[in-house]
Amino acid sequence: MPVFSFTAPHITPEEEERERSTLSEEMKMELHDDLYGHRHDLELLETDQLVGGKLAEFERELSQIPAPLLKDYKEAMERAPELVQTESNPLKFLRCEKYDAAKAARRMSMYWKTRRKCFGDDRAFLPMKMHGAMKDDTCVVESAIVSILPNDMNGRGVLFFDRIRAIPPMADRDAVVSIAPRIGDR
Repeated sequence: MPVFSFTAPHITPEEEERERSTLSEEMKMELHDDLYGHRHDLELLETDQLVGGKLAEFERELSQIPAPLLKDYKEAMERAPELVQTESNPLKFLRCEKYDAAKAARRMSMYWKTRRKCFGDDRAFLPMKMHGAMKDDTCVVESAIVSILPNDMNGRGVLFFDRIRAIPPMADRDAVVSIAPRIGDR
C-alpha cells in the first residue's frame, strides 16, 4: 500500500546517494551510529564475567537512587516480581546503556515511572499484552493507527502512524500513548 505524506520531505534515492558521496567516512559512521543507536567504537564483548559484574554493579546503583524515583519500581517488585524480570530485565537496560550501570539503573526506574503514568495504578503491573495492560486499548490497536510496513531496502523496520485515526472519536490520547511502547514488538 503506497503511503504519501504531506509534511515529510521527499528525497529520491539519487539525491540521498549524492549527499552521501560528499560525506567523510567519519561523518558516515556518525550518521550510521545515530540511525542505529549505538557506536562502533564502544562495542563490548559480552562475557559471563562482564554480565555478572555489571549486574552486581547495577543492583548497587539501583540502591543509590532516591526512594521517590524508585517508588514505582519497588511497587512492581512487590506486586509482580516475575513481571519485572521478564519485561524489564536489567540486562536489557545494561545493554542499552553500553553497560553503564548507573545510567541503566536510572533508565529502569524511569521505565517503571513512565509505565505507571501511561497505564495507571491498575494496569501498570499487568503483562504488556492485549489481555493484560492493554486490554482496554484493543480498539486503538484494531483501528490501525500504527501499521507495520515491510522493511525498507536496508532491512530496517518501518512504522506508519496515521495521525487522522489518532484523534477522537477514533481514539483518545491515553489509549494511543499506552500502546506506543509495544508497537514495534513483532
